[in-house]
Amino acid sequence: SLTELIESLYSEFARLKDTPRHVRETFETKISAFTTGEYLLGCFIQYPETWDWAKNSLSDVDFEGDQNRLYKHIENIYNTSRKPGEDIFRNLPEEFQEKARVLALFSEAQNGDLPYDGILEEVKHAVKKFLAEKREEKKRQVHNQIKEAELARDHRAIQKLLSEYQLLLNTPHDEEVQKIHNASL
Repeated sequence: SLTELIESLYSEFARLKDTPRHVRETFETKISAFTTGEYLLGCFIQYPETWDWAKNSLSDVDFEGDQNRLYKHIENIYNTSRKPGEDIFRNLPEEFQEKARVLALFSEAQNGDLPYDGILEEVKHAVKKFLAEKREEKKRQVHNQIKEAELARDHRAIQKLLSEYQLLLNTPHDEEVQKIHNASL
């Protein structure tokens, strides 16, 4: 349940405060209860300054379902007049407030002892990982669609899907890396 998850995060947070950063595992291997997308959303909430960098690397189409809706709310809050120290949680719809607090707490547990530059590097790493995951997911989807089209002997769909798959293979994550690099400038 969400309450148990919150309690386990608080205990993990207490443990992490006493463990030096170089001894800890990274967020991607430590807790699998959160996706990379959720980790990023938590970072944007907990560390608003990371949003200014990440908004140039990501968009709402990169997220799905509730993550997409939460991303859009965060984007809307940060793109309107935001005051330093403003409580982002008050500006979120009630349905997202508890989840946002949990994600922010998780993000703080992972990055709490890092300086701003370290947190920004963690976010950059997570964005690269997130975009790579999305790319791999898209390749799997297209591959499955090719199999279905082959079973249906739909040659036109097969050709279209093979072209799409070839494009995914021929444009490695260089575009994502370039997008991230451009956002850093």
